[in-house]
Amino acid sequence: QRLSVWGGAAAGMALPCAGKVLAVARDLGLSGRGGGGATFVPTGERMGVRGVVLATGALATAFDFDEIVLVGHTGQTAAVVPWALLEAAGDDPTADRAAYERAVVAQVAAVEVMGRLGLATFFGPQNGQMLPYLHQVGAAIAAAKVWGLDSAATANAMGLALLAPPAPLWPAFLSPRDTKLFITALPAQTGLDAALLARAGITAALDAFDHPHGFFQRFTTLAVPNALTGFGRAFVLDTLSVKAWPACWYFQTAIQAARDIVQKTGPLAADAVRAVTVDANLLACAVDAHSAILGDEALTPNRVNFSLPLTVAVTLLKGDLHVRDLSDDALAASTKEISEWNRRITVKHSLD
Repeated sequence: QRLSVWGGAAAGMALPCAGKVLAVARDLGLSGRGGGGATFVPTGERMGVRGVVLATGALATAFDFDEIVLVGHTGQTAAVVPWALLEAAGDDPTADRAAYERAVVAQVAAVEVMGRLGLATFFGPQNGQMLPYLHQVGAAIAAAKVWGLDSAATANAMGLALLAPPAPLWPAFLSPRDTKLFITALPAQTGLDAALLARAGITAALDAFDHPHGFFQRFTTLAVPNALTGFGRAFVLDTLSVKAWPACWYFQTAIQAARDIVQKTGPLAADAVRAVTVDANLLACAVDAHSAILGDEALTPNRVNFSLPLTVAVTLLKGDLHVRDLSDDALAASTKEISEWNRRITVKHSLD
């Protein structure tokens, strides 16, 4: 999971706005609330914990390279916060066995809570990366474990983290602008604040989930509270899946199929193909349908990431799908060819 997150963040460095993200991250300070400095792996530079969490969360999300568990994208927070906190405190998990074990325990604890909460709210208006409250809770849990907070303080950290859970807007998330980058990074900052407040003795409402006007009532149409059980017996981390290509998780098999076609046939020209039908599962179809919000704006990485026809079009054109194929320059240079492929591609829901 850590390798996937750092790899995604390294890929995100190709974005034009990456320098601006790092500039803000550096301004968050080397010491401050987070203690000493921690390492932002893609560049090797040290910055404050908040800076590492911001830069990693944003850039790892950039090309949709983030791994996934059942249910949720958890790594941008769970695989970053505990390691950064310990390194900043002088207990480098990469150099000290005891610190390493503390980081792993905190990471697993965060993933297990985040994944279960994602499953508990699966039937609702938000899904996938549109569950930023997972990162509020995950950062709070990770920090609580690193700091050794007792169960009461940890419960308060979770309650404070869920004081105002975010409900992101589809137009902002799917926008060709930079807003999507921060859908995990900003909530994680709130989670860190929640843990700091709980460590200082601030208390929170502990019935955030159970109250009839609480979290489940607001964020689900059918809550599955039993998902928040089985800790220590079942591990959502066992469902960890790492993406091979920079695209929505539900598009990965379509990309593989398109690559296989090109490998068998050699380079294909769109005008030599009458039609392409992509049989996809319900979730892939739902993501693709939401991408229509973007309309016919210019091709951008985010637009391709969430449009199944465009993802397949780029893959058929290039024979594969790499970050370099999604740069603004590459997309602009290939717009005509991608459009020729795109108008031949139809997505169909399949039960197979």
